[in-house]
Amino acid sequence: MKCLRFIASTLLFGFGYLNVCAQDFTAEVENDYLKNSFEKSVQEISNEEIQTQLTQNFQFNQAYLRAPNSYIYDPELAENNQYAGLKIPVTKAFAVWESTDWFLNQPLNTNRTLSAYAYWEDVPGLIQKVEIETATEIENSKIIVKVNPKKGEGNALISLHLGSNGNSKDPVVWSWHVWVTDDPSNGVVYSQGIETDKAGNLFEAKYMDRNLGAVHNEINGDNWHKTAGLMYQWGRKDPIPPLVHKDYTFYEISGLIGIVRNREEGSRSTKLPEYIRPFENITQNLRLSVKNPLVYLLNNDTGTWFSSEQYKVNHSDPANIITWDLWGDNYRGGNSNADSSDSDKKNDSRSYENKSPYDPCPNGWRIPSYMGRTTTNNRHAPWGRKNSGGNDDTNPSRSDFLPTSRNISALDVKIHSGLGMDFTGSTDTGGNSRDIGVIPMTGYYVAYTNNGYPRVVYQDENAIAAFWTATYSLGGARYMRLVSDPQRPDIGVFGLNQIMVNQTSTSMEAMPIRCMEDPNLSIIGNFETEYIPATKTYFTDGLHNPNSYIINGETEILIPVNKAFSSYEQLFPEEDTLPNDQLVANVYWTDNADLVQTIQIVNSSGDHRNDFIRVQLESGQKGNAVISLHNGSISNPVYWSWHLWSVADEIQEITYVNQNELSATHHFVHATGNENPVLTTTFMDRNLGAIHDLPFEIISNPNSQELQNQVKHSGGLHYQWGRKDPIPSFQLVGGESYEVFVGESIQSNGTPNFSSLNQLNYLEQFTEVYSSYRMASGLVSGDTKYTEADKIIQYSVNHPFTFLHKGTTNPTDWISGELNLKADRWGHGEGKSIYDPCPAGWRVPDTFKVYENGRGSSPWYNGKKLGSLQGNPQFLNSHYGGQYFQYDNQSIGWFFADEDYSIGHFPTTGIIGKFSPNSIGGNNISQSITGVWTAAHTQQLKGLALAMSIGKVSGSDQKVIATGNISPAFGLNVRCAKDEVRYDGTVGQDYFKFDKLSNSKTFTEEEIQFFPNPVKDILNISSEADFQIEIYDVQGRMVKKGKFINQKIDLSSLNKGIYIGLLTQENTSEITTIKIIKK
Repeated sequence: MKCLRFIASTLLFGFGYLNVCAQDFTAEVENDYLKNSFEKSVQEISNEEIQTQLTQNFQFNQAYLRAPNSYIYDPELAENNQYAGLKIPVTKAFAVWESTDWFLNQPLNTNRTLSAYAYWEDVPGLIQKVEIETATEIENSKIIVKVNPKKGEGNALISLHLGSNGNSKDPVVWSWHVWVTDDPSNGVVYSQGIETDKAGNLFEAKYMDRNLGAVHNEINGDNWHKTAGLMYQWGRKDPIPPLVHKDYTFYEISGLIGIVRNREEGSRSTKLPEYIRPFENITQNLRLSVKNPLVYLLNNDTGTWFSSEQYKVNHSDPANIITWDLWGDNYRGGNSNADSSDSDKKNDSRSYENKSPYDPCPNGWRIPSYMGRTTTNNRHAPWGRKNSGGNDDTNPSRSDFLPTSRNISALDVKIHSGLGMDFTGSTDTGGNSRDIGVIPMTGYYVAYTNNGYPRVVYQDENAIAAFWTATYSLGGARYMRLVSDPQRPDIGVFGLNQIMVNQTSTSMEAMPIRCMEDPNLSIIGNFETEYIPATKTYFTDGLHNPNSYIINGETEILIPVNKAFSSYEQLFPEEDTLPNDQLVANVYWTDNADLVQTIQIVNSSGDHRNDFIRVQLESGQKGNAVISLHNGSISNPVYWSWHLWSVADEIQEITYVNQNELSATHHFVHATGNENPVLTTTFMDRNLGAIHDLPFEIISNPNSQELQNQVKHSGGLHYQWGRKDPIPSFQLVGGESYEVFVGESIQSNGTPNFSSLNQLNYLEQFTEVYSSYRMASGLVSGDTKYTEADKIIQYSVNHPFTFLHKGTTNPTDWISGELNLKADRWGHGEGKSIYDPCPAGWRVPDTFKVYENGRGSSPWYNGKKLGSLQGNPQFLNSHYGGQYFQYDNQSIGWFFADEDYSIGHFPTTGIIGKFSPNSIGGNNISQSITGVWTAAHTQQLKGLALAMSIGKVSGSDQKVIATGNISPAFGLNVRCAKDEVRYDGTVGQDYFKFDKLSNSKTFTEEEIQFFPNPVKDILNISSEADFQIEIYDVQGRMVKKGKFINQKIDLSSLNKGIYIGLLTQENTSEITTIKIIKK
């Protein structure tokens, strides 16, 4: 068995150890709602009569018996069709409770009142609103579920309550899973060629492209860590969330139930509730599971989680045993055999039954079934080898994957160690398809018994994939199991890798589900989703535009302001848009008062949210400036701000590969012998905001005035974790102090006026403690901690120059009183965030996983010399080939020129907040330290951010820690990396989304025309008037300026791409924007 092991290390200043496995924990304090509901349900059910037969004079519409228990909500489909949510008919609940075939046997009381809630959600705020649409006949009512369009993808469980109170005090009578994800239907077709529907017609089985509840379908790429999906106890309709992603990012679920966290999270918060099954009878236990959809039910006998009897009908002859059939087994729990000599049995075993009322799959989908209850014929398994009567599970040449030979039953399968297996295009040696799709490792809830007391642990998320089927065999339910476990040195350096299609496990374990297209949809009815029309159109233009712009010799830059408005709606989708009738811009602060010459708003032809800020820069001036947007006056709150970064020379790229890969002839893709793949990262040669890179030549020529000047300006700016705006340190590398300049006003011609600001005045005017800014952030009674965090994020946007802190050097987060909110602020695992401070094409470097002692997860991990789980700080020279340099009793920095560890050079910049709550420290000879952020939070909801740090641990020792924990409230540098999908090397998308700009004026036939567009060389204008045009590229840089001569201008010098043109006519101030596509 494997579970998470942790070594907690603090950033270079001492480290302690914690070695904890999940089953070592004792039971934690439970959420009162879950506990009280469960105990109340047990008491009520104990007093209820169990009728084995009811007169089948149905009161309710039995056509809804097989209506879905889950609904797919595709955000892209919703956006394209202006949907705001969906409706769930409650009729199914009444139909199932009334039915005698499915064990509940207790018609619901129509004289009671319905209510509905978001029982839990795994993304805070995913569900905006839940309410009942009451019908004349209560059983025909519907639940209205409004989905938040700005919270991305995730899962929620919607609970229906019925009782005399009309609120959540009434018991749950049914629940539905709302699965917010992109369309999962594009999966593989994989059949044995003998499967039939209920009418005996052959069909080809098609599967979803992902597991039920997963929001991603690829082994690699953004969101790779969210491919496991949700877990299900066999036969149960409601999901159990793992509460940890595959990269070890822990998450909590919240809703009506309160807040529930993974047991390994460590605090005394509510954990997933587990109870030993209180009843022996299946009817009582199924009623209990329906009323308590999140409670994990266990058994400590030979039965199941739902019955003390392992089988529905036991018999001394195994062939006559009838097993439980809760998920629609082909032979209804009988002794099926799709190759039986009895033709009736054979045909019946091949024929799919109708979907079960407890099946958790969405409309049109169902759980697949085996075609043999105990047979081990490969072709009786949904994912088994075709045309095979053997059992590949017992033949290593057909079940195991080795680096030196091909698996003869699954040729050319690609194994990404610890991540998953890609069967795309795979065949066996007979040419039969073995393409069962892309299978990520999933993990599952494994049952353990300690002194007769059972427990479950979610584990092996980077080693095992498992999929339930509808078939209960002898001794347990049947499932498929794949293993890609690189942490098995007893097998070899590649670990254990295999596929097993004929496995059996206990019903109380919880595994993922890969749904199959329902062949009997025409029989049970097509319950198509009813959507709610949206009443609001959201503004999304410019949401992913960059927050900073590199200036390398340009004298003008054009900044689109639309991000200010789209980002506000991202946080507060129900609020009205920000006022934009009198937009004004300011140089909020700069470290060079001569850098910005003028600043002005360029009005668009229509919606002012698509205006531009035009900044004219003084030629030859270098430094940093933050440009702010306001409405009405620059003394009004900042809407958004952008960092202009004028560098002295071109930024160079440094590509670093963090470990070597093993040599494999077959199957294995970039295997490393551990569960972390090779990471290739391209870094900038300097910190964000640094005018120069740190010159290596200073070591051999320390007296050079030119090199000393470069060193001084190599420090860059500091950032609190998750914030987009820089904070100056007020100290150059080497210790010299500097001032910054704060924008006070803008003259009529656009010239900014400044006042100077030193560090002491900054500390007095622009640092603020949590108690103060929390109260000023607009909190109201009833705000959840998630809403509070959103409002504080907005406060930080409104105050881009203010250092937000808790008045302590202890680990804290500026965003909340807790240390575990908004772990996605910088887009870990998901792609570049809207708060990322790096320029277009760059992002804050990301880790692969978030375990704090897993150096193999770091982009700076030195896999040539260190083990993947090496957790301690290591010596700079012996382990990293690095060199520390000091001069004139001042700490200068650390240099990495070793050919095996060329990651660039790092100046001594210190850390804001580490040695005093709100000021710089660690940048002198006695406390020399530097750190650069990653985009990741550490595991277990500890709320600490991960960073690489270099410096002194004790005495004169200089050490490096590739990733360690540090307070998100501290200020560190950012060393930007190429904005590439983290795990497969593909280049990311352009974040200046011209295709969404709506500010270009639309010209009618009677007005000005531009042609051709797209243009190869000559752009023509229909007007004979004198027009001048300025053309700006994707970075906002002006790349061409000129006049139309004879109604023509030559654009042949432009590279292929999309540009914005600002068109002005002589003797007028009106500016018109056009989009130009260069072929």
